[in-house]
Parts: sequence; structure tokens; C-alpha cells
Amino acid sequence: MGDAVTSVTFGDVVLTDRWVVSDVVRPLPRVVVDTDEAPGRDGAVVRGARYGALEVSMRVWAVAVGWEDQQRAVREIAATLPKGVERRLSFGDEGGLWRLAQPTGEREARSYDESVSVDVTLLCADPVAYGADGSAALSGGGITVTVGGTVPTRPRVTVVGARPGADGTLGLLIGGRALAVALDGPGGHGIDIDCGSRTCAVDGRLALPTLGSDWPSLSPGTQAMSIASGTGSATVTWHERWL
Repeated sequence: MGDAVTSVTFGDVVLTDRWVVSDVVRPLPRVVVDTDEAPGRDGAVVRGARYGALEVSMRVWAVAVGWEDQQRAVREIAATLPKGVERRLSFGDEGGLWRLAQPTGEREARSYDESVSVDVTLLCADPVAYGADGSAALSGGGITVTVGGTVPTRPRVTVVGARPGADGTLGLLIGGRALAVALDGPGGHGIDIDCGSRTCAVDGRLALPTLGSDWPSLSPGTQAMSIASGTGSATVTWHERWL
């Protein structure tokens, strides 16, 4: 049935606890170059480069004797790895790193005397692997934190009991980037800022940062963060990101 690999987990299911997983292919992210046509000239203008999506493939084996048992096993594998449903995918030999992946494509099932195998392909639209969670608490003065990983990550900030400063805003300075949110009235407010999706809510209602704000990003290494205006108790969280 092929060679088994280290543990494989999809969502909250450890696949290798249920079945044998072999023929795993984990390609490196490929570089995609974005170009535009050069009017009146040969060639193209390079606008930039980025890492493209990657596909992970594997073969899942189940012990099953007879057509009915084999079809039942195929259905169970399909239900555990539903097409188009994005969940965390991790391998035991990657030190706790995980990617968001969704099963896709046609699945080929092969029947044998006492087993059945299903070929599965998973699409990772974001080629970055995520690692440990980080968090920091802000209230008074500034602090410094150490961010792991190899590529920048976008943090999430939640603030409770937020009160505006003299300029009418609650201002944050994170990783060298400033972001401020206007607050109405002196009472304590709740603020939720997701820098990854670039969304902000004040007291559960969508809000926009002030003009001149920038969505913070944390590069690997030592980063400073503080509440620059106003007061409140803020919690900054992030995922390490690895390439």
C-alpha cells in the first residue's frame, strides 16, 4: 500500500489515526510574476512578483474487504475531506506549522483485494504556513515583542474600555505604523480591528480608521507597539507566518 508518512491532520481529524496516508507531495510555493503589455513595444512590463497557490496531494488507504466495505470507506474518506471546505492542514514533521487547505478536483479510487485507496488533492490558496500564536497586552506605556516566522503578519487588535484622547481618537502605533479610530463620547468603547481583512468595528458597528491611518503589519524580529492617543486595555494577537 505504499510507504506511510508522518501524522497528517485535516481540521480536527488526525487522518493517520484512521487510515494509512502515502505518496504525499508537498511542493514549494512557486513565484508568479505579474506583467502588463508594453504598448508599442515588444515584451512586457513587470509589475511585481508574488507567491502563488500550491497544491498538496496524497493517497489515503483504508483496509476494506468486498465492494460494500470499500464503497463505505470511500464515502467516509470523502466526508472527512469534503470538497471546497477550507480547514487547517498540518504534518507532524513540520514543527506545528499549518496551512489553510481545501480538497478539490476529481478523486480517483482504486480497489484491491483487501483495501481501497483514494487520491486526494488539496488547494492552499495562501501558500504561507502559519505557526505559533503570539499576543501582547497594551494599557499604559509602550512595549516591545518578538515576532517569529519569516514573512510579515497582520495582527488583530481588540480594545475594551476605550476612551478618546484630546484629538477624539483611540490611536495605536504597532510595528512602526499608526492607526487611529474616531470615538463618539467619553464612555468606554469596544474596538475590534482585524488588519488581515482590513476591517474595524466600534461597539459592534463597522467603522473606518481616520485618514492617514495605515493597517499595521508585524515583520519578524523585535517590534514596538503602544497606545499613542486615548486610553484603554488593548490585546494584540497574531500568527507567525513561514515560507
